[in-house]
Amino acid sequence: MTGKRKILTALALCCALALGALLLMPKESPEKAEKQVYERTMTAFSEYPAFSSLDELKDSASLAVLGTWEDFSGTYNVTRDASDPSKESGESYSEGREYSFKVKEVLYGSLSEKSIDVGIKASDGFDFDGVEVQVPSQYFYEPEMGETRVLFLSFDENTGLYYPCGRPWEIAVGQGEELNFCMPPQAEQAEGQAETADGIYRMTVKYGSSQSPSDFVSSMTLDELRLALGE
Repeated sequence: MTGKRKILTALALCCALALGALLLMPKESPEKAEKQVYERTMTAFSEYPAFSSLDELKDSASLAVLGTWEDFSGTYNVTRDASDPSKESGESYSEGREYSFKVKEVLYGSLSEKSIDVGIKASDGFDFDGVEVQVPSQYFYEPEMGETRVLFLSFDENTGLYYPCGRPWEIAVGQGEELNFCMPPQAEQAEGQAETADGIYRMTVKYGSSQSPSDFVSSMTLDELRLALGE
């Protein structure tokens, strides 16, 4: 009996040790359940006018300046507070990007500053069942720092920034002072998504057809543009 008791005791001890080892082993966390994906497609149309002549461009702008892009200054909310447009909205957000532009010459309009701040909309905020999804703006592109440009602008008193007056609004100046529009290809659609604890919200924005601006400056030189704007 004594021998059997020893064997049973040893077996019990082994079982206890094995159970303890199992309890001490790290437990693998269960795989996270995949989030629900919600998708929506909508159509939007351009908010920028397209110009077919220099006269149209001039009439729409309050300022035309020659100079160079200096630096990226930061972001801001293009959407304004409904009760006080001088403040950013606290309810929705569309990203604007601010850039500094060093002014060499004023070609049209009135300006005393040697440097101005230009705001360009980079994304639009769309409401998707209470979730805001940021979608890249149709005509946004990063300005080329250090490059010589002619900008056609309007002024926004609410933000204190100048902004593009339409399409086109930026003209490249070559070494021989020849002019060319800065017009990247128009995107046919853009996509964005936002993720919350409840799921993933994907928004596709398809852009409706809109009038394309005419190239009315590529045959001109900077001096010819000066004369035309001075008339």
